[in-house]
Amino acid sequence: SRPVLHNLLLSGISVLPSNILGRIFSDVPVLFLNVFLSGEAGANAAGLYSIARKLASIPQMVGTVFSHVISPVAASGENRKLATLQTLYTFSLRISLLLAVPTVMLLILSVDTLLGLFVTGAVSAWPMVVILTCARGFEAMLGPATAIQQVFSNRGLPVLNTVIGLVVASIVILMAFPEYGATGLALGVASGQVIMAMLSVWQLSRMDNLYYFDAKFIQIVGAALTSCLVMFVTARLTASVPALLQGIILMTVYLMVLWSGLRFALPAQDRQALGKLGRGLRLGS
Repeated sequence: SRPVLHNLLLSGISVLPSNILGRIFSDVPVLFLNVFLSGEAGANAAGLYSIARKLASIPQMVGTVFSHVISPVAASGENRKLATLQTLYTFSLRISLLLAVPTVMLLILSVDTLLGLFVTGAVSAWPMVVILTCARGFEAMLGPATAIQQVFSNRGLPVLNTVIGLVVASIVILMAFPEYGATGLALGVASGQVIMAMLSVWQLSRMDNLYYFDAKFIQIVGAALTSCLVMFVTARLTASVPALLQGIILMTVYLMVLWSGLRFALPAQDRQALGKLGRGLRLGS
């Protein structure tokens, strides 16, 4: 019917700018470096940026999973009640925090080893990896706010956030690129991504009464930061061992702190909501 088609058209138009900007942040920087850094310098910088972008996409998977799952759930008629959406929102936030924060720490601690697996000289890309990884991790930590906003809130807000994110990214790039080159470009892209995600969280709380913070927030953040501290201490204690052995040890500790966070920091109802996965991981009830 015409009303359905009209609603579909408006919904698609409202989310199109943010999706386009996501592709711009992902693909355009490589072209930008090739254009503004001439010759071999541009090719090398573009290659290093591509490597950094690929590594930084790992924590993004956490946020992507919840966004793809929660969007259709939030859009369905029976789940548009505020209390139901708040429950879904806080559940995904807790899981995202417990998974994304240790993942970011693992990547930062392993950045030299990971870059060493690529071409010679790739280690020089570590500042870009750290910046983009922290930005993607921060996005994941903020949960599926953007995805919920696109299907539940005012249609104009995603467009507004896209414009603000693009402006912020452009300003940072103009200020930082002449001095820091590809690292400055990464800083600009990261700034735009983080601003857009933070705006969605703030707007959901102010305009739709969906709140990021709840009574369990401090407990969840404390568990995530404790996981990071354990991994940092492990990396320091194993600094003198061969890189391969240190990587195995760090990965083992990483998996252990992930399990511990889910087991001891998540409320019982959240662990029960994980269903067969929770029982398979022996997270208890």
